[in-house]
Amino acid sequence: MKKVVLVVFLMALTFSVRAQRTCTTTEVSQLNKSTEQIRIEKDAFEEWLQEKQHYIVSQSALQGLSETTVYQIPVVIHIIHNGEAEGVGLNLTDEQIASQIEALNLDFRHLNADSVNTPTIFQPFMADIGFEFVLAKRDPSGLPTNGITRTNGNKTQWFFGENTQLKALSYWTTEDYFNIWVAPLGTSNLGWAEFPTSTILDGVNEHAENNALTDGVVINTLAFGSADIYPQGDYLSNFALGRTATHEVGHFFGLRHVWGDGDCSVDDYVDDTPLTNAAYTNCPTPDTQETFAHECNAEESMYMNYMEYVDDDCMNLFSIDQKSRMVTIINNSPRRASLLTSLALEPPPPLDAAITAIPSPGLGICDNHIFPTVTIQNTGTTPLTEVILSISLNQVEVGQQVFPVSLIANQDTTLSLPDFILSQFGSHYFTAEILLVNGRTDDIAGNNLVNKQVFYSEIVTSMHEEFTQWPQSWAVRTDAPVSQWNFLQAPNVAIENTAAVLNYYENNSPFLDHLISPVIDLSSYTKPYILFDYAYGKVAGLNDLLTVVISIDCGNTFQDTLFIKSGNELATTEIPVKFTPSGPIDWQTAMLDLSNYTSQPV
Repeated sequence: MKKVVLVVFLMALTFSVRAQRTCTTTEVSQLNKSTEQIRIEKDAFEEWLQEKQHYIVSQSALQGLSETTVYQIPVVIHIIHNGEAEGVGLNLTDEQIASQIEALNLDFRHLNADSVNTPTIFQPFMADIGFEFVLAKRDPSGLPTNGITRTNGNKTQWFFGENTQLKALSYWTTEDYFNIWVAPLGTSNLGWAEFPTSTILDGVNEHAENNALTDGVVINTLAFGSADIYPQGDYLSNFALGRTATHEVGHFFGLRHVWGDGDCSVDDYVDDTPLTNAAYTNCPTPDTQETFAHECNAEESMYMNYMEYVDDDCMNLFSIDQKSRMVTIINNSPRRASLLTSLALEPPPPLDAAITAIPSPGLGICDNHIFPTVTIQNTGTTPLTEVILSISLNQVEVGQQVFPVSLIANQDTTLSLPDFILSQFGSHYFTAEILLVNGRTDDIAGNNLVNKQVFYSEIVTSMHEEFTQWPQSWAVRTDAPVSQWNFLQAPNVAIENTAAVLNYYENNSPFLDHLISPVIDLSSYTKPYILFDYAYGKVAGLNDLLTVVISIDCGNTFQDTLFIKSGNELATTEIPVKFTPSGPIDWQTAMLDLSNYTSQPV
């Protein structure tokens, strides 16, 4: 009998617990940074923002601006699913996505119906931010789009420590698009955002250039969309009105949590949000002591603010000073201000052609006789009848050619340019450019030129590399703006030992960095092998991956994996704050058998 009572009691406890909001924007912003660095960057950013904010407020007063300025923001939604068909499970319907955009616009224009629930004391502080979010009409190649991408992430859960890997699955340039990733998140995490940066770079925001690769917002699939607008969706019960996105987008435009992520000594830098010492959760009962639970100055808390942790149906306002902060950010912050001049909301132009690829030469070359090809696409609405192309090698034009074509809108074709001979091994830069279309310059110049770095490898029969200087016979390949490969002193048996280094502690990037050896002819060996030393210190929250893969087509594709380790398995020493090998104890040696590759160069 006692057992039965105990079970019933536990069940009652289980059903009485409500899920609470979780946001890891603060944790993401602090990844791989020391406490001192976090403080310096925060102080510098707030000093810069205060100066800009003061100027905007002064100008508004001077000009007598009483009407809200409307800012249209181009958005791309990246749906990260687990292989489901479109409209099924994690691969959300277009209608549910549209419901989230509508919910954002209602909240940021203060058109939300539940604003009537704002307590009387806070009604004078309610603000129309003036932000309108619009799905992109043109993709980065200039092609028509509905502003939605769909990618199989092959995972049922993502964590904030995988921020860079998640965003590398699908990414549009953050100068022109507000990227929102929608994915299944682990540990009940509802989402996170990348905080904006200032234009102060000298030793303070040295990470700003890397933020462009991950800039945007991540939302849990189950908290994306509004059940009020699209009730057919599958939502978390307390977070079904799209307010998770409202909260995270607030971070993206510079807002902090109302309680400042601290006690009464920490502020959110917003004057009209009363100071509090902790987050409000669930939904406090109005006109009761619940609304004073975390106050610091014996005044009622603005628990219904979008930057609190209450449930979706309890949130209903941004404040006037929060508006001032966000408007300042969108007019001044990198990758916020540029959204206002993006062409993403413009329909495709009448006459436009784009180079979408350079199929030949490949990324790796073993033959110096090159037969270049270029793929062009009609990204306008007018049929294309003629294109004049130019191709250059290492910034020197190799030739031009006139091509008669017949391409309707969105159609593409691959064209062959004059062949030529390479005279030197190593890296070479190919540039293809559209000069004229239908006898004149086309309407968008930004998609007329494509660069491609290729590597012409010398074939060797043995290899020994100590990285005492950067080897010209090795290729570096990455999709990032700059590769993070370098060579530094890394003590081993000899204190002056040097090594090839990837320092992701300070260069957190979503892109893979490839270091590619010269092509090796193994035909004279009966049992060839490769021997290498490696050292890795794992940083908490990150699981870096090291792989050794092999190619039989001059490094264009890599078919087989010979070595793969990550995280704790890869680590050769205890978890550091910042890692540099101290000596032989921090290194391990791997030997890989190459006996299966003696029939062709690899």
